[in-house]
Amino acid sequence: MGLRLTIESDFPRLRQAVLTVDTSRPDPVELRLRVPSWAESIVVDVNGTTVPPRHEKNRLVIRRVWRAGDVVRVQFKSGLRLVRWPKADSPLAAVFDGPLCLGLSSADGDVDGGYKLLLGADGRLLPGPDGRPQLVASQGLAPAVLRPIAEEWQSPELLNPRRIRVLFGMLLRR
Repeated sequence: MGLRLTIESDFPRLRQAVLTVDTSRPDPVELRLRVPSWAESIVVDVNGTTVPPRHEKNRLVIRRVWRAGDVVRVQFKSGLRLVRWPKADSPLAAVFDGPLCLGLSSADGDVDGGYKLLLGADGRLLPGPDGRPQLVASQGLAPAVLRPIAEEWQSPELLNPRRIRVLFGMLLRR
């Protein structure tokens, strides 16, 4: 079996990946792709045609005869989610958008402020009109914006390092 895959993705966002097959001869192979736990749904197409992959545990399985130049496009769909920390019944939670942890940078707001995440009556995040999580402070909705913490970590300011807050209390709107 001489199958080689070239992978391109939008790392670290990981909303999509493109795999290009290189092989010296057509080869029947099962391609097994890991399904991230944060993915709510996945769309797979091979050479522009949507294919229904078989699911086995946390893997997508595509069995076919692969030829050089075949292209597999995988799109991961997800939304905002709460991850309680340090345990499942904790009063504190972090917000994730797919694989990315969102945080409040000291460049955008007071990381020591008494912010809480606004939740709907169902206990899920209640996004604002822009689709972003809403923070509530003592005076009402806060203009602070949560964004991927990787943005700060990948290009830190060494002379003026910023602090990032990722854990927040929660406020249930009834």
